[in-house]
Amino acid sequence: MFAPQKTMTDLIITTADYLRLWEVKEGPPERNTDERHRENDDPRKVPSKKDHIDSHVVFKTVFDSGKQQNEFCFPVTSCDWNSDDPNIVGCCSVDTTVTIWDIESGKNTRLIAHDKDVYDIAFAKGTHTFASCGADGSVRIFDLREIEHCTILYESHSLSPLLRVAWDKLDQTYLSTFGVEGTEVIVLDTRFPAVPVGVLRNVRPQPINSVCWAPNSVTNLCSAGEDGTAYIWDINGLPNVAPKCIMNYKGEHPINNISWSSQHEQWIAITTGKEAQLLHV
Repeated sequence: MFAPQKTMTDLIITTADYLRLWEVKEGPPERNTDERHRENDDPRKVPSKKDHIDSHVVFKTVFDSGKQQNEFCFPVTSCDWNSDDPNIVGCCSVDTTVTIWDIESGKNTRLIAHDKDVYDIAFAKGTHTFASCGADGSVRIFDLREIEHCTILYESHSLSPLLRVAWDKLDQTYLSTFGVEGTEVIVLDTRFPAVPVGVLRNVRPQPINSVCWAPNSVTNLCSAGEDGTAYIWDINGLPNVAPKCIMNYKGEHPINNISWSSQHEQWIAITTGKEAQLLHV
């Protein structure tokens, strides 16, 4: 995930065993003297513009709370960057915790956020509020100013696990979530806890893999999944008017992830099969 604001450098955060920070630098990667000599002596080497690398990625730091290299750690399942304060990154883990990191100082605030594994975290617009969801079937809202308390906004039917949560960055009253192997996207309103204000149902009831909100519209979001179709929904009129699909794209393979560009709002990126594709809205 790229930093939401470009400062002096381009930064990327990744999750796996730990949270890691990377920097994208301009120019080809540095090579040692032996590598340069071998390349210059290779008769098969023909200079070409295609061989030129305009940028490369450099590892900066790992946020491991000082653990030893061989010490056991719980996997980090997801992360999100605070769009209003890019110094703040939140991540979650299967150990029921959410950790908020200050990436400049390396300091963190860690809290037990759920009763079971935490699968996702998402910041709202502003610097203080974030939501999380997980295996206990709940969506919970936290405030960094009172981190010891939370609001349970929603609990799924039979407390089935919730896989992802996404926040409308233009209107922080709206969130969306869907379950593990879930075939519906649940739209939530923070003003009306416990009960969904809308449900997005695909034509073919197959599992949802990803959902994102439009960066330029309060009432539009995109969902995609195993049926290979990306749907754009209009939720204007909730809760009195049912959501409707206003546009869709049908691919040949399941769609694993989607991202709606905040800088070029007419483009949506998807990953499907072995490809990344761009869709023009």
